[in-house]
Amino acid sequence: MFSPQVIGKQLKADPMSRIGMTTVVFRDRFKAESAEPLKLDEVPVYYKERFGISNVELWSQHFESKDKSYLNGIKKSLRKTKCNLINIQADTKNDLSDPDQTKREKALSEMTDWIDTAAYLGSKMVRASAMKKSYKDSLSSLKYLNTYCKKKGLVFLVENHFDLYSIPSNHTKIFNDLSDENVGLLADFGNYKKDVDRYVALKQIASHTKLVSAKTSNFDEKYDHISYDFGRCVRIMESEGYRGVYSIEQWGAKKDYDYERIVNWMIDEIKENI
Repeated sequence: MFSPQVIGKQLKADPMSRIGMTTVVFRDRFKAESAEPLKLDEVPVYYKERFGISNVELWSQHFESKDKSYLNGIKKSLRKTKCNLINIQADTKNDLSDPDQTKREKALSEMTDWIDTAAYLGSKMVRASAMKKSYKDSLSSLKYLNTYCKKKGLVFLVENHFDLYSIPSNHTKIFNDLSDENVGLLADFGNYKKDVDRYVALKQIASHTKLVSAKTSNFDEKYDHISYDFGRCVRIMESEGYRGVYSIEQWGAKKDYDYERIVNWMIDEIKENI
């Protein structure tokens, strides 16, 4: 079974082996009107050549299709660049925790479709969509989906996604309730409400975490991060024994940042704190 912790230990000598990046960072470049268009089959070579990043994370919203011919282009690019597809951040239109069975079943169908896509592309992991309604119904859905993931050889991730699992006690509880080594938590540095102490929350979930969404938010004019102490978040994960990948992500109020500059800053911060 894929183990981020083991891989982290084996490749400890190379800090870049523990750094990945999601396409969320360059989300505006996937829009049709973008002045600098970017497509998924171009991501591996761009990440590798521009940033030295070989761990690629894809956001479901950036897929143009799930046809095999389209997916084969992404597979070819990953193979050619020797990049690892570490995760697909899968979003569904319907809520996996919806008490309405019909809507929940639609969400399950959407999610299993993404699991199939992740497996076809050779992803190591897949992240469940946000769940905002019923803990009980989310647990039922997640049990089913984890079983499906195991059949496909995928690690199944549950994220704090400004949903039920941005409540730290719920995030820990779901891990314990699912009680399966195939399940891991995805720890997102940014996805907490103002009344939650993110540093305490991260410490609580670190030992159950199999992937970190190393998210930043807002930067000042000097490109210093001002939303929270990013380096402290990394140090907390490290102090609690996390040795997996930190996947770079950014989501803030402004849209006119130099995102390559932000990525460079984040790479340096992660290197400095692991």
